Amino acid sequence: MAEPVAGAFLSPFFEVILERLASGDFNDYISRNNLHVELVDKLSITLNSLNKLLEEAEKMQYKSTYVKKWLDDLKDAIYEADQIFDEIATDAQLNKLKAESDSVTSTTFESRIKELIEML
Repeated sequence: MAEPVAGAFLSPFFEVILERLASGDFNDYISRNNLHVELVDKLSITLNSLNKLLEEAEKMQYKSTYVKKWLDDLKDAIYEADQIFDEIATDAQLNKLKAESDSVTSTTFESRIKELIEML
C-alpha cells in the first residue's frame, strides 16, 4: 500500500515546482543572473506535460514494471528539481540581502561623508 502514497506524493511536488517557476522572484532571479529563459521555459513545459501523465502512470504502475521504474526515476528527478529550486531561492535571498545591505551601507556612507564635510 505504500506505492499509491508514494505516487500521490509527487503531485504536490509538481505543484510547488511549477509555482516556483511562475513566481516573479524566480523570473527576476533568472533575468538578473543571465540564465537562459528558453531553458526555463522548456523545463516548465516538460514538468507540465509530466504532471498530466502522472495520474495515469500511477494507475498503470501495478500492471507494468516499466511504468513503475519510470515513476521511480521521475520521483528522483522531481526531488532533484526541488533541491535546485531550493538552492536558487536561497541564492536569490542572499543576493537580495546583499543588495539591501549594499544600499544601506551606501546610504550610511553618504550620510557619514556629508557629516564629515560639514565638520570640515
